[in-house]
Amino acid sequence: MGHVRTVLAHAVRGLDATGIRTVDAALENADGTAGLGRLGVNAALAVSVAAALAGAAGQGLPLYRALAGEVRVRLPLPMAGTVSGEGTRRG
Repeated sequence: MGHVRTVLAHAVRGLDATGIRTVDAALENADGTAGLGRLGVNAALAVSVAAALAGAAGQGLPLYRALAGEVRVRLPLPMAGTVSGEGTRRG
């Protein structure tokens, strides 16, 4: 948690949260190792997700829509048999 509040916070402070690729590049540069080995991939992921959520909220969009940009997104739908309980056995 210490790296999130210090090194990683300093790396992304002032960046546009809607530019997630820029945020991720800043996190990688702050770490300086392959695979985010120094500061930790989980810490970097937490900061990246927080920035993505902030950017989406700032645009008034749900996260999936903000990340998709101009690409039309179709969310998966459950199969009717799964929802209705078809195929389940009572015993």
